[in-house]
Amino acid sequence: MTGSGGSQVGPWQANGQIPAPIKVTSNLAPGINLPGATDSGNDSYTFTWVGGDAQSMVTLEFIVVNSDYTRVPFHVAVTAPATAHQISIADLSIGEGFGPPLVFQIPHGSVELIFTQSPVTAPSLPFSASGLGMGGELTWSYVLDYQGLTNNPTP
Repeated sequence: MTGSGGSQVGPWQANGQIPAPIKVTSNLAPGINLPGATDSGNDSYTFTWVGGDAQSMVTLEFIVVNSDYTRVPFHVAVTAPATAHQISIADLSIGEGFGPPLVFQIPHGSVELIFTQSPVTAPSLPFSASGLGMGGELTWSYVLDYQGLTNNPTP
């Protein structure tokens, strides 16, 4: 990438590789009920993809709005290397062995999944130009947003 600069910043050039986007292989078509929800409170979800390289990571945002809207939305994010080709999220129990554990359960309801593929390290594409004492940075990300899903237990 190059820029011609302007009255206060001189011309600049940044070089780097931007990988191809991942392709989610889990079935996330609108209306799908995600497998993994249980009545017992042991929910566990795994999502898979192809593509990605060692220079990128994938963050999954798992957002749930209860079907009765009695609670605020549940929002959690987990990250994995793009080369892992999968990411999982499950109910979480903290503090076992030190008294009663704190249990964070994923509520059931309407689900939105947002996958963001971004560079592992920053700056991803640094550059320098006269007039920029600290230089500059170009970055990139791919965002895949899946809406209209549910995670209700199946009988």
